[in-house]
Amino acid sequence: MTTPLRVIGLVDGFNLYHSLQDDPVHKWLDLGKLLTGLLHCYPVPAQLVDIHYFTALPFYLQQTNPGRLSRHQIYLRALSARRNPSVTTHLGEIRQYQLEVAIPGGKTWTKVWREKGTDIALAVTLFELAAADSFDAAIIVSGDSDYAPLAKGFQRMHPGKDLRFAFPHRRRSNELLRAAPSSIVLGPQHYQASRLPETIRLPSGKKLHCPSEWSRADAR
Repeated sequence: MTTPLRVIGLVDGFNLYHSLQDDPVHKWLDLGKLLTGLLHCYPVPAQLVDIHYFTALPFYLQQTNPGRLSRHQIYLRALSARRNPSVTTHLGEIRQYQLEVAIPGGKTWTKVWREKGTDIALAVTLFELAAADSFDAAIIVSGDSDYAPLAKGFQRMHPGKDLRFAFPHRRRSNELLRAAPSSIVLGPQHYQASRLPETIRLPSGKKLHCPSEWSRADAR
């Protein structure tokens, strides 16, 4: 019997999140279902063995938009309940920067918040797992062209392992496609087929409910 191809998923949470902005219903996304639904792209039997999710919590919204922070925390708890495979969450930071802005008659400064560290964490995790021979193929869910050097370097160092991207809806990158020609373009149909249950039982026995802002009309 042929041993299935061992596949891991590495999810750029922010790149994926911004592809879901038009339809909040899709934010209640089961990453395991999403990635398992892509395994048919391999020419041999494949099994999803590991998922790594890279994100950061928007603590700066605690006073101005606590609901957004709360929904993000609920979602992370929902992912933590997933098994076979489980989801490992890697938290980066969101930091404040001062940005100079030109205005009529002069310049001013404004505060902006930017996520830091998740892309580096994703790259490090990919190479660590490859060095440990923990997988045969990897799918990076992102359309961020900054990952192009990562793809090229990985293919040089690990020519026997397959690397491809799954581009979130409307975030297709031609640069990444050139670096990894077997990459996949996700669409709303992938999100619709990969929804978490409306109610999730945590390992503690407590029930977790999908935030009302993300609920389907037929589940309200």
